[in-house]
Amino acid sequence: TGMALLRDDGDSYSQFEQTVNLDYLLTDRLDLFLEWEMLADFASVDDASQHLLSTGVSFLWTEPLQVSWRVGTGLNDHSPDFLTSLRFSLVW
Repeated sequence: TGMALLRDDGDSYSQFEQTVNLDYLLTDRLDLFLEWEMLADFASVDDASQHLLSTGVSFLWTEPLQVSWRVGTGLNDHSPDFLTSLRFSLVW
């Protein structure tokens, strides 16, 4: 769950995010996941929501550093047709 305050081309709005993950640990360092994500805009020019479905793999590189790669697709008209990302996380 999260919230962001955004400004895009003079349009100021807030965005609410909700994510649900299913994880499967292959080893103590390697993880597969399935993720549903919803982004909802409030007070923007286009108050639309995006629904996304992604899958990916996470690897605990070192004790504090995790690297994740995901690919996914949008589930409605306001979502991107295809997405991919490489994420780096520090775990304290």
